[in-house]
Amino acid sequence: MSRPVAAAAVAELLTAYTATAERWHELRTDARAANPVFDENARLARELRASAEGRAAIAALIDHPLSGVRVLAAARSLDLCPDVAVAALEALACGDGLHAMAAEYVLEELRAGTLQLDD
Repeated sequence: MSRPVAAAAVAELLTAYTATAERWHELRTDARAANPVFDENARLARELRASAEGRAAIAALIDHPLSGVRVLAAARSLDLCPDVAVAALEALACGDGLHAMAAEYVLEELRAGTLQLDD
């Protein structure tokens, strides 16, 4: 699953991934506009997660200031750093709004054994 990736390629993908995660956060009240941004973010995540460097880059976003970025990064990092990712999702789930609901959903699916990351 893991293949070496040039640092420049990871940096470029991470920039695009972060931008789509931030845009998804901003669009949290507009599902029609947010859905294609989410899909693009998932595509970028698949590319990043193909390498150890990319997985680590996503995990580093668990502390991002925007809740939408944190929930996406934590969900995509459950296999790399489960304790940190679950703690971040639990903290987000205690809040209000759509990102809290997203975090709660990810945790429910994880605990039920039905969570599927599309990579």
